[in-house]
Amino acid sequence: MAKVSIINLVDLAGSERADSTGATGDRLKEGAAINQSLSALGNVIAALADASSGKRVKVPYRDSVLTRLLKNALGGNSKTIMIAALSPADINYDETLSTLRYADRAKQIKTKAVVNEDPTEKLIRELKEENEKLRAALKTGGVISMAADDDDDDKKGGDVDAIRKQLEEEMKAVLEANEREMEQMKQTWQEKLDSSAGGDDGEQAKKEERKTTPHISNLNIDNQLSGMIVHIIREGTLKVGSSKASPPADIVLSGLGIQPDHALFSVEKGSIFLEKVADGKVLLNGEPLTSKQQLDHNDRIMFGSNHLYVFQHPALKNANPGNYKVPVTYEMAQQEIAKNNGFDMSSKQSAEEMLLQEDLVDLIPAVEEANTISEELDKKVKFEIVVISPKARGLTHGRTEVCVKMRNLESGYEYIWTRDKFQRRKYLMQEMYQNFVEGEEWKLPDEKDPFTVAPNTEVQIGHVNIYLQSLSYLIELKDSLDVSDVKGKDVGIMDVEIIPCNSKGKELTEADDVFVDDPKDLISASVNFVVKIRSITGLPNMYTDVYCKYDMFLDAESTKTEVIPNTSNPEFKHRKNFSFNPATSQLVDYLSNGVLAVQVWGKYKFKEASQRQKNMNTKQMVMSETLAKGRDLNTNANKTSDPDKVALRFQLIALKKRQERLVVKLSQVQRCVQVAEEHKKVRIPTAVVKQVLNDQNPKRVESAINKIPQDDGAGVPSTDAPQSSMCTLM
Repeated sequence: MAKVSIINLVDLAGSERADSTGATGDRLKEGAAINQSLSALGNVIAALADASSGKRVKVPYRDSVLTRLLKNALGGNSKTIMIAALSPADINYDETLSTLRYADRAKQIKTKAVVNEDPTEKLIRELKEENEKLRAALKTGGVISMAADDDDDDKKGGDVDAIRKQLEEEMKAVLEANEREMEQMKQTWQEKLDSSAGGDDGEQAKKEERKTTPHISNLNIDNQLSGMIVHIIREGTLKVGSSKASPPADIVLSGLGIQPDHALFSVEKGSIFLEKVADGKVLLNGEPLTSKQQLDHNDRIMFGSNHLYVFQHPALKNANPGNYKVPVTYEMAQQEIAKNNGFDMSSKQSAEEMLLQEDLVDLIPAVEEANTISEELDKKVKFEIVVISPKARGLTHGRTEVCVKMRNLESGYEYIWTRDKFQRRKYLMQEMYQNFVEGEEWKLPDEKDPFTVAPNTEVQIGHVNIYLQSLSYLIELKDSLDVSDVKGKDVGIMDVEIIPCNSKGKELTEADDVFVDDPKDLISASVNFVVKIRSITGLPNMYTDVYCKYDMFLDAESTKTEVIPNTSNPEFKHRKNFSFNPATSQLVDYLSNGVLAVQVWGKYKFKEASQRQKNMNTKQMVMSETLAKGRDLNTNANKTSDPDKVALRFQLIALKKRQERLVVKLSQVQRCVQVAEEHKKVRIPTAVVKQVLNDQNPKRVESAINKIPQDDGAGVPSTDAPQSSMCTLM
């Protein structure tokens, strides 16, 4: 007999004291959540301790996820051991005392653990014991021993023998029946399934019917579970709906988004048609079903948010087998849905794009489920998938990420969530919906509601990518650049300047002529410049407390501007000097090829919903928004920025300056040749040519050219005069 036990090893996080850790932001919220769970666990332990002492109390297991998980370990059929970690340091006195109190309360809980015996094993054991008793009785004859001591002389010996024989036959029959029953119980489920498969004529007939009759079969993320649910489509009309349908549906589905009357299959002259009913959501080959459509073999059908099927028509397949060679899988169907939502799902992609595609396939069903829960609970929130590049997030490098945009349908405010944050909140949404279905209390306060975002939450309004190539030539940059949001839509204009300066912060002008021909000339030199963010104009009026932040080269902390409230045209007047002495090759490479990503952050202003919005539910608001987008599709074209064009713009500035410099140098060289010819010089000294090519100061260049007529050795070829092949060639 096999005995099985379950061991739970739980690592409880220690309490988080904000004063000691100095946590802020997300870390502070995480610490508060840990403390809340530990507090709920403490309440459960206290209630169990009271119950062990005889008091009648309600144990609040449902106050947190932690206590629900530990329900059996704390108060069920189990033995529980708690190990408390203590600190001998005096600075941890309060924590140590609190931990000891916690452990003391846990010791007061009394649990009585008994061995759980499998019902089948128990029945087999009892049957064996009964068989042993019967065998012993048959051998000893003890069951009829009373006949030998009977004082009734009227009974005859023949009657005793007859009774004994009858009892023995009954005992043998019971013994054989018990042994047969034990053999059946010892069979595995697979053996029972195999033995029953041959006799299940109904199931076998259904399998045969699938070979000739149209039907739909399920698609599952686990390929072994695909095709396990089959619905035969026979002549007439078949209704798809939930268990609440009246009259009952022919194909009953349960779960999110399934209406009592959801869709209809109809057979007309051998062809199968599908149409949705009322508010039923149906996707056919990844696109919303809006009217009655004829089905083809291998068509993909999605009912609600998670019931995915493939339609199979044996007659159509046999008529044109060449058209249906590609097998339909769950991944294929989800990729089709993603493609119809505007995502690139082509097979010829890089490794990073393939990972991105996998994230999309995983996230699309989850987003659909969250939207359906929002409609069922009327939370007036809609979720959308967004693919955000590193530059769109205001970063200089990284991989493209799949995120989720949460949009409040009443205010229109949008929040970008990471994939992990959305998944964590989705689990809470599922728990809320389950409580809603079971008729329990499901509403949560705003600070715990997964559909709610705190009003003072900061959001990234947009970003500006400033290409630093011009700075690598020590060319100043003064420009008005578009502020773009995560979708690339322009939401404002930023006035920004990056100007070379000296070590004291004095800005250098073109008159100082610090331009370098090659950025490598900056290596080991002193590089100084100032970054100015003057203002942003044209931001949407929904934002307040606007500020900018950026990271220059290897900055450990982000540089932030002043926070400007209550205006859509904030003036920051930000200025910061940067000095690198000496400049490294990494810095020069950063200036030549890097981007200074300036992020624009702010908060949403409070906005009360209109009376019309208050009177609409979530489903009506989504429908109204969809219709409005359709009307405005061709009328409201938002201006977007092309990152490649912005990069080319900065490159052109640097190239233009370099071209101007080269034109000046060429004219100076031509002047050297002209002066040499006027004074009948056949050579120009190397030192003069070198100074003309490299010196940035026009006055010093002109002074060097004026030395050409004074060179006595340049008039007649001489072996003693300094010369070079370059000068002779010129």
